[in-house]
Amino acid sequence: MKTGFFLLPYRLRISAFGEIDPIQSFPFVTRSSITHQKPQKTKRYGPFSGPLCPKHPPMRWYKRLQQKWKVNSLQLALILITFAVGGSLTGQVARLIMDQIEPGEPWYWGLAYLLIVTALWPFMVLIISIPLGQFRFFQNYIAKLAGKLGLRKNP
Repeated sequence: MKTGFFLLPYRLRISAFGEIDPIQSFPFVTRSSITHQKPQKTKRYGPFSGPLCPKHPPMRWYKRLQQKWKVNSLQLALILITFAVGGSLTGQVARLIMDQIEPGEPWYWGLAYLLIVTALWPFMVLIISIPLGQFRFFQNYIAKLAGKLGLRKNP
């Protein structure tokens, strides 16, 4: 059996009329490629909706966060900026602390860095939230997080 330049030898399926059936013979050929039809577009869903969450219609993620946290657009932007700046500042301060400690083994460095970042993050986020005016939100957020981790009793 001869093969084409890019084709592997496939078993050709011949129809009842003596013609080669391309769909049965070549698995990469589809009916739409034979008839030159555009494939049907599938419905796209957002991260908080769709088949996994049929109760909610497709919604943008920031609208969902606004509803969840009960904030307006400006407050949501400030909250996201606080998360970004607080996380980046936490990483930088942790790196400075790690340079002072100078742990020897790589696994020890990774473990120490993880513990330092975990301990510093709530404080850094609270510090950054003060000038951005989101201190009350982050105070409640960190209190809920501590309650979920079992570090604080919920009132």
